[in-house]
Amino acid sequence: MPQYQSGNLYAEERIKSYIHSSLIPRMTILDATKDFEESSKLRNEMHAVFKGGHAHLLHEAMIQFYEKYIHFDTELFGHSRISLRLEIWNLMEADPYFGQWFENNDLLELVESWCCGMTESQYNTIFHLMKCALNNGYDNDWEKLSDEFRIRLLSEVECGTPWSREVYAVMNGICMICKSSLGESEKMQLLDKMKNNWDFLRYLYSVMFRQFIGCNYRNFTQVANMIHFRSAYHPYAHLFYAVFVERADEFVKRKADQKKFDEHLKKIEEVMESTPKSDALDALCDLLFPEELSEYLAKHRPKDARQLREEIAQLREELGETTRQMNQQVQAMADKMKALLEASVPIEEIEQELLMLDYNEAMEVFKQLNTLLLNNQAWMNNAKSIRNRIYQLKNASKGGDTYNYASGATHNDERRTLNIKQENESNLLE
Repeated sequence: MPQYQSGNLYAEERIKSYIHSSLIPRMTILDATKDFEESSKLRNEMHAVFKGGHAHLLHEAMIQFYEKYIHFDTELFGHSRISLRLEIWNLMEADPYFGQWFENNDLLELVESWCCGMTESQYNTIFHLMKCALNNGYDNDWEKLSDEFRIRLLSEVECGTPWSREVYAVMNGICMICKSSLGESEKMQLLDKMKNNWDFLRYLYSVMFRQFIGCNYRNFTQVANMIHFRSAYHPYAHLFYAVFVERADEFVKRKADQKKFDEHLKKIEEVMESTPKSDALDALCDLLFPEELSEYLAKHRPKDARQLREEIAQLREELGETTRQMNQQVQAMADKMKALLEASVPIEEIEQELLMLDYNEAMEVFKQLNTLLLNNQAWMNNAKSIRNRIYQLKNASKGGDTYNYASGATHNDERRTLNIKQENESNLLE
C-alpha cells in the first residue's frame, strides 16, 4: 500500500486511485480466487485506509456495494458470493460514515422491500445491517417506527408469509430496544442477545401473535415440541410456557387438539421441573412484550422457593386423618421438597424441613424422597446422615410406633409399605 499523509491533496489522489485500481477490483474477485491469505491481506489494507484519515474515500467507493447489500441484491446474495458479502459487512462495521449514509434511506420502504424477497435465515442479515448502522451513528424516531412495525406485523399475521412476518418481528424488536431508556452499550448488548437467541424468540413471537413467525409448521403443538426437543431452549421454557398456556383456548379447537396440547404441555412442565430456570432473557422479553408477557408470567410462572416452603408448611398443618389422606399428603410433601432441592435450596434446609416432623411422618417423606431423588447426587451423598438424624427423632419419642395426628388422635401405625415401587432402603443409601 502506498504511503500517504492526511490532508495532502496529492496523497488523497493517490489513495483514491489505489482504492479504485487495486482494492475494489481485488475485492470483487474474492469468491473466484477463494484465497484466504489474499482475503486477509485485502481486509488489512482496507482497514488501514479507514484508520489513515481517508475513510471518506473508501466509503464513497463502497457505496455501490452498500446499495446492493441493503437491498438484498440477488447477484450479491447468491451462494457464490459469500466471501464478498462478508467483506462488505466487515467494511460496513468499520466505516464511520455508514450510519450517516444509511439515514438517507427510508427504513419503512427498505423493510417492505426485504419482505418481498425474504427467505429463511436472512434475519441474520437484518441484524448485521442494523447493528452496523447503529454502531456508526444511525438514529431514527424509534417510538414512531415501533408502532408502525407492530401494525405491519399484525397485518402480515393476517395475510403474510412466515418470513415476511419475521422481518417485521425483528424490526419491531430492534425498535423496542432502541426506544428504551437504556444506555447505548446496554442496547447493543440486548441487540446481540436478541440476534443470538432468535431461534427461540421466533417461537415466542409465534405463540404471542398466534401465527407462525420464522417457521413453517402446520400447528402449534409442533412449535411446543421444538421447545421440548431443543435442550438449548430449556432454561427459557418458563417464558414459552406462560404464553402457551394463556393461548390454550385459541390453539385448541377440537377434542383431539386438547389431548395433543395437554401432552406437549406436560413435556414442557417436565422440562421446567428438571432444568434450572435462567432469567437471562427476561429483561429482553420485558422490552419486546412490555404488557402481555409480564401479565402471563405473573399468572403462570413456576413456583419459587418461598412459595414451595409456604405450601410445605400448609401441607404439614393439613396432614390427614386417614391412611389414604396421609399417603397422598406425604407424597405431595416429598414432591415439594424435591422441587426445593431443584430450586438450588441447600440440602441442609431439606433436612431441617424433615426434622420438623415427628419420626413417622419424617421417615415416610424420607422414603418417598429416596425414590424421587435416585439420580440426584447431592441427595444420595447426604441421605444416610439424614436418615440417622431421623432415627434420633424415634429415640426421643415416647410413643414408639404410635402415630400422632394433627388433630391429636392416635392409633397404632400399621403402615409398613407405601404403594410405590421402591428399592431396598439399604441399597439406595450405599
